[in-house]
Amino acid sequence: MPTDRKNLSIRTKIILIVLIGIIGVGAAIYAVSTRVLIQSYLAIEHDDVVQNIKRANDAITNRITELDVKLRDWSSWDQSYAYAKSHDPQFEELELHDLVLFNLEINAIIYFDLNGKPFFEKVVDLERKERIPGETITSAIITQTDIIARANAGSSTAGIISLPEGSLLVVAQPILTSFNEGPVAGTMVFARFLDTQAIEHLRQLTHISIKIFPYNAPALPEDVVAAREALSRENIYAVQPISNGSVGGYTVLYDLNNRPAFILSIDTPRNVYNQGQATIRTFVAIGGFATVAIGAILLFLLEYFVTSRFARLSKEVAAIGVAHDIAARVTEGAKDEVGQLADTINTMLTELSIAQKKEWESHEAEQAAGEKLKERMKEIERLNGFMINRELKMAELKEENVKLRKRLGEPGPIAARDEKTPI
Repeated sequence: MPTDRKNLSIRTKIILIVLIGIIGVGAAIYAVSTRVLIQSYLAIEHDDVVQNIKRANDAITNRITELDVKLRDWSSWDQSYAYAKSHDPQFEELELHDLVLFNLEINAIIYFDLNGKPFFEKVVDLERKERIPGETITSAIITQTDIIARANAGSSTAGIISLPEGSLLVVAQPILTSFNEGPVAGTMVFARFLDTQAIEHLRQLTHISIKIFPYNAPALPEDVVAAREALSRENIYAVQPISNGSVGGYTVLYDLNNRPAFILSIDTPRNVYNQGQATIRTFVAIGGFATVAIGAILLFLLEYFVTSRFARLSKEVAAIGVAHDIAARVTEGAKDEVGQLADTINTMLTELSIAQKKEWESHEAEQAAGEKLKERMKEIERLNGFMINRELKMAELKEENVKLRKRLGEPGPIAARDEKTPI
């Protein structure tokens, strides 16, 4: 593997580096978008859902307030005050007939005396426009002893209580004169079920999908059960996705005894989250396109200003090596690192050319000296041959001289001359 990396060309290495850079930047963009941006959108969605829960809760509170305002007109009224003292049946016939409850949009009117005992009650079904038994409501209110006690003390009470029939909004006020003067003649109660009609009215008012579940109901949707486990007096609101298209918000509604009675649930579209997802996808797409574009531009610039020049320089050096022409020169171009390398190569080629020229001159000088040496050797050989012939000749003369002296039988001056005087 290391050998393979060494054999890679510069162009291939640059492409690999740029590709790794593009992948790294793309991974960073994706990580930032999925971990940072999506968390920001989730936080915005959470805050938006919490605001919607508060709006829904405020809408219920407003319904209780409206009920309290309606009751005040009745509890602080001279005729109602007189009825609480006299229990006059004529007042019941004239003022407390069923149509009054329908017009007030309430389910129940109950009068209590100072001992907390009801002396008049009327309960109606607003949807079917008919009277229904009211023992359950009356009994539930009687068990809320604080309601009667506070009213008898001159204080009003408002809240929500849980009944088998559903959630019931209850307001109670002391019965006083039209000038809000006493003494208190008893307690008057208005009650309104948070039934389908009332909840639909809240939906139209707030433009929020509102649902109310009994807190201790045995069968609850999974999201409501999970929210119930997450909610507490410290953690007032819970937000959790229901699906990719909707998110739920939850809070607890407490009864008059400050005990958990209901879970208020809202279901809102995940517009913020989905918009965030779309924005992130757009961001990733644009970021990816920009990264690829920048990578392509970078590759082009590197190819134009660096890689191609290195490739050209390599080809020119290879051509010089193949032709063995050190007199040729490479293209230098700009005076950058590549140009400096080309200049260094040209300087090296120049020095090699000079060295080669000196080598040829030295070789020619050696050849000339060799020729001269050969000529001298030939001359020496010629002289040596001449000397050898001379010696041979003298040897022959000496031999002839000896023979002559023997023939003449006399040594004499000839022998002496032969030995001392050259012929």
